[in-house]
Order: sequence, then C-alpha cells, then structure tokens
Amino acid sequence: MHKVFNKHLNEKYFFTRIGALPVFIIPKSGINEKVAALAVNYGSIDNSWCRSNETGSITVPEGIAHFLEHQQFKKESGDVSMEFARFGASYNAGTGNTSTTYYFQSADNFLDNLNILLKVVMTSYFNPENVAKEKSIIEQELRMYNDMPGFKVYDNLMSNLYKYHPVRISIGGTVASVRTITPELLAKCYQTFYQPANMVLVICGDFTESRRGDPEADIDKIIQALNQSPYLQGRADETGIIRNMPDEPAEINSHSKEEKMSTSTSSLLIGYKETRTGLEGIPLLKQNILSDMLLDLIFSKSSKLYSKLYEAKMIDDRFGCGYSSHQTYGFTIISAETDRPEVLYQRIMSELDKLARNKICSRRELEEQKRKMIGKFTWVFNSPMAVASLFAGYYFSRIFKNPEPGQEVYEMSGLIKKITTSDIQKRLKEHLNPKHHAISVVKPLGRGAGA
Repeated sequence: MHKVFNKHLNEKYFFTRIGALPVFIIPKSGINEKVAALAVNYGSIDNSWCRSNETGSITVPEGIAHFLEHQQFKKESGDVSMEFARFGASYNAGTGNTSTTYYFQSADNFLDNLNILLKVVMTSYFNPENVAKEKSIIEQELRMYNDMPGFKVYDNLMSNLYKYHPVRISIGGTVASVRTITPELLAKCYQTFYQPANMVLVICGDFTESRRGDPEADIDKIIQALNQSPYLQGRADETGIIRNMPDEPAEINSHSKEEKMSTSTSSLLIGYKETRTGLEGIPLLKQNILSDMLLDLIFSKSSKLYSKLYEAKMIDDRFGCGYSSHQTYGFTIISAETDRPEVLYQRIMSELDKLARNKICSRRELEEQKRKMIGKFTWVFNSPMAVASLFAGYYFSRIFKNPEPGQEVYEMSGLIKKITTSDIQKRLKEHLNPKHHAISVVKPLGRGAGA
C-alpha cells in the first residue's frame, strides 16, 4: 500500500490495488461521516467501441449507460437498495457524460455497507421483466425532462456546439433509443465496461473504532475486507476497450437556437467550445484551474460585471457559469434566467470583447483570486463526499499520471500560486473566443423573436 502525506495541507491518502481495482483511502479524523464511491469509467458518450480481443465495433442505443445504472440495483433477490437502509446508509448513483458513480454515506456499519456497494456494482442480473419495467420508468422521465426548459435549453446548446461528438446527446437518450435496449445489450455493456481495471474505489472518512485506535490499523481492516470480498474474487481485467470517437471539428455546429415553452421567464445559455483537447496530467489540471479562475474573475458574484448586470435587473442570483473538460471535449456554459435575453447576450459579449482587448485584472486582483481559489480547494477536504468526487474525477480524467497516482491533488495550490495575469489573459483570448461560441434560448409562449 502506497502512502502520500502533504505537510502543507496536513492531509494524506493511501493507494493500493485489490486485484485490478484501484483503491484510494483518505482518512479524515474527527468527521463522523464515512463515504465510499465506486466509479466506472463509462458514461453516455461511450456508445461505440470495440474490445481488444474482438474484431469489429459495436454501437449501442443512446442512453444505455444511464439505463444500466438503474438496472444495477435490481438483483435476483430483489431491489438491493433496501439493504442500505437496513444498515443506516444513504445511497445514490449517477451517470454523466464520461462516468457512472455509485456511492453511500453512513456513520456506522461501514464494512456492511461497503459489501452492499460491491454487490450492486460487481454483480449483474438483467431480467427481461425488470428491463421492460425500467423502460417504462425512464421513458416517463425523458418525457418529463423534454417539458422542462432547463433541460431543453441545455440540450439545444450542446447540439449547437458539437456536430458529431456524442456529448451533444442527452445522457438519458431518447424515448426511441431507450425502447431498443435489450437485456442482451445491457449484458454486453456490463461485461465490457464494468471491469475492475476500468473502475476506481474511493473511501473517505474517520475509520478509527475508538479515540485511541490506530488509523492505519483500521485502514488495514478495510483492505482485508476488500481482499476477502466474494464480489472481487476472481475479477480480473478481462480485455482492453477501444472507444470510438468521431473527428470533431473546432468550429461550432450552429450559432443559435430558440424555442418557446410553457415558462414564466426566458432561459439563456451561452456556450464556448474548447479547442485545446487531448491534454493529460498537470497540463490538463493547469488548464482546468485557469478556466475556473478566468470565469470566477469575470462572472462571480463579487465581479464588476455581475454587479452591473444585477443592478440593471438583467440577472438574478440564478446567474452562473462553469467549465467542463475531458480528453475529447470541453466547454464553458454561462447561464441566466432573464426577461431580456437579447440585451443580456449583447451586454455579455460586449464586456468580454473589452476584457480581451484590455486587461482582465490587476496583479492585486489576481492575488486575491488566488487566495480565493486556494481557499475553495482546501475547503474540499472538509467534506468526505467532495474528496471522494475529486479523486474519482481526477483519476478518470487522466490528471493522475504517476505510477502510484493521486499526488497531483496536492500540487493544485502550487499551480494556482504560479498563475500570472498573462496566463489569464491568454486563456481568455484562447477559450472565450467569439468564433467558438453558440447560444440557446427558451422563451415563454407568446414572446417575440430571439437573439
């Protein structure tokens, strides 16, 4: 077992492998909550692939990763989720563009709940009757989402930004695609992606059994339990996976789309398509940090632009933005609920143009931003769930590159301190480039033409 300690943060973690399964254990003394997250490197964009021991590729229906997540709680004995309640744990699962994560939180009975989590993910049961019932449930969900402005405006933006990349497709798929999912296809996806080497287990919390307990001895008990788990016995990395991704142009697919729906106010999204994809390790981490700092400087509630827009009553406290990245895609989204989407859009574009031609911030403002970012980063370590999400996300995004991964987490503060105003200005011109932006608007029924 590999141990890493950072004296500046006073934080440590342990890394090991149980067979092919990578495992991070992050002890948090004095925090009663215990968390385990078992994540699979498989999301909605993985709808075409081939296995290294097979010839030919397979393409599966859109939304099947999300469907599979739902099915994993259904076993021959019934709904396994009820077992978590018996041991006092809250649980959930979620499917994103690039991964599927199953997790629980508990104060006690940690090893019992961990065993249930392994059972949920490491075993499968695709009963035709269960699959048929799930189709009906997910179809209802999709119809509900299609009637929600927030989902519609997002889906339209992604189809504006991306021409071929499957990130443009809704995570849940469509009613038509869900109807084509079969038990056989679910089994194929499970056998391909739910392999230990294509997963990561992150455990975080205070595992000492008493105040005088030895934390490392208690961690050894967790490792022993994992080694003895019947759900991990004989589970090796069977085959490699080659994911088929289309060649996506740097240009956006289309500039704008507007729809009218039953809503009280307009929803506006402005998206910027990332052109610097394919990064890994520290370069990818630095790009993420720069993007987050840039957006916070321009759009946070403490920014000059936010104050101007808020005082002009063009936005409310639902205004926000965020950056998302992966090896094969990346984007920034600026979102607002507003009665004047055209005016707000023009105002934001004008301000971004001024910032690109002038100076986004002074050295003093940048130093303040650095302290703010470092504070946000260190706060993460107060939440076991936030820590688990951080480690799992970085593991799959290939930010972790060391033979014994994870040390990159502790390099964040150092990277933040090295950021210069030139770095920020370069990132602004490179990423928030008007040539790579698109917009999506949803307006109330009866409103006039859009941006």
